Amino acid sequence: SAPIAPNYCGGSTTVTWTVTDHCYTTTTHSATFTITAPAPVVVTPVSNSTTSACIYADQSAANAAFTSWMNGFSVSGGCNPQFIAASISVPTAPPFCGGSTTVTWTVTDHCYTTSTHSATFTITAPAPVVVTPVNNSTTSACAYIDQAAADAAFASWLSGFGVSGGCSPTFTTSPVTPVAPNYCGGSTTVIWTVTDHCYTTSTHTATFTITAPPAVNV
Repeated sequence: SAPIAPNYCGGSTTVTWTVTDHCYTTTTHSATFTITAPAPVVVTPVSNSTTSACIYADQSAANAAFTSWMNGFSVSGGCNPQFIAASISVPTAPPFCGGSTTVTWTVTDHCYTTSTHSATFTITAPAPVVVTPVNNSTTSACAYIDQAAADAAFASWLSGFGVSGGCSPTFTTSPVTPVAPNYCGGSTTVIWTVTDHCYTTSTHTATFTITAPPAVNV
């Protein structure tokens, strides 16, 4: 029929010309117009990523990990495939102490049906930091036979303070090395300062008191 071009994304049309004339032996001439299809577009997507907040020193470290994850997405083949990565706005890493960012990549090319690919980068928040404080303690000097007994009671009281959860919570004391009060009467106030990776520093104060006995009247 009337010759038409092949599909612009690949195909061929063969045309045969038949030549006639009054004193000419009819001849035919054939030729083919071919458009070669491009190589298939190959998409290398990224998978969802879930990591713990405890592995990131700060937001810069989380940003670097997010960028590396984003760079895992690629396209090849086709004519000149392109992709656009987008989230609600320009993709940015979630907060390093917990959050997630979902990114959708839109792939286009000359002879390729547009496709979209989504994945989520998640940073899981650490468990809450749990502080086990100690209460003020008041005992009578009469309960201690000597300073060693008071020291032991004070050490036991100090060991009641603890922290758990979080990433790796720690605490310091002020004074750095608390000392029990005199076994015949006195007090020691201790301040514990608790810190952790994603925890707002907190302080906890308690006092260990030994009340002096009444004066001896002879």
